[in-house]
Amino acid sequence: GAAGFGAFGGVVAGACQVTVIDAEIRVSPGGDGGDAGSGAPGGDGMPGGEPGVADGALQAAGLGGHGGDGGCGGDGAGGPGGPSVGILRVGEAPEPELGGEVVIAPGGGGEGGAAAAERCGHDQQAPNAGLPGASLEIGCCPADGSTCGDMSCRVAQ
Repeated sequence: GAAGFGAFGGVVAGACQVTVIDAEIRVSPGGDGGDAGSGAPGGDGMPGGEPGVADGALQAAGLGGHGGDGGCGGDGAGGPGGPSVGILRVGEAPEPELGGEVVIAPGGGGEGGAAAAERCGHDQQAPNAGLPGASLEIGCCPADGSTCGDMSCRVAQ
């Protein structure tokens, strides 16, 4: 399943110090992750070989047996829920200074996508539901586009 989209109250990037004074930042919840897809059934086996030929004459041998069907494909994983972050720091941006009465209220992280339904007559070996999204007052993410990990700078109270 696809990942849920994130919800962000503000984004701070670059080297300049940002100061937030007497503000209220309320953020919607992150988007829910998509549900996992079930594995597809295996393909049909192929027909057996043709009778053999020896000395230019067709032999009386019968056809070979039909090949076995392919195994069931593995289930997909549920997508992770999107984060809800009050202020997102990108790259080397310094943590914003907070002055006066500042309220940062992120919504909840999005729900992870559901695990795939059992299909093809096999049992799932491991849970494959998506993880819920983070809910953070201030989150961190690298500027190079690499994965953000848990994004934690300061977890919502």
